[in-house]
Amino acid sequence: MIELFMMVVAAVGADARCAARVGFYQPPHGVISTPHIAAQVAEIYLNSIYGADMIHRELPLKVSISREVWHVRGKDMGANFVGGVAEIDLCQSTGQVLRVVHGK
Repeated sequence: MIELFMMVVAAVGADARCAARVGFYQPPHGVISTPHIAAQVAEIYLNSIYGADMIHRELPLKVSISREVWHVRGKDMGANFVGGVAEIDLCQSTGQVLRVVHGK
């Protein structure tokens, strides 16, 4: 469940990893066109990789975009929390997963 998201836009040209296009029809704003869609896709991937219980504790996800790459990150749990947060980068134009990590 997506509770809330935040969007920060910084454009300096597209990331070379997102140069490909999708099939015969390329949606004008990409396969992942909004921060809400980016958060939904990210949550699905992160749940399958790290488990829904862990990711649920990191909601709401924070979403930003830079150079046509969505950066989605779990909620920082504060200085007293041991462990990091999940992060995933998604290509706006194709939906490709570019990076997945979870800090420790």
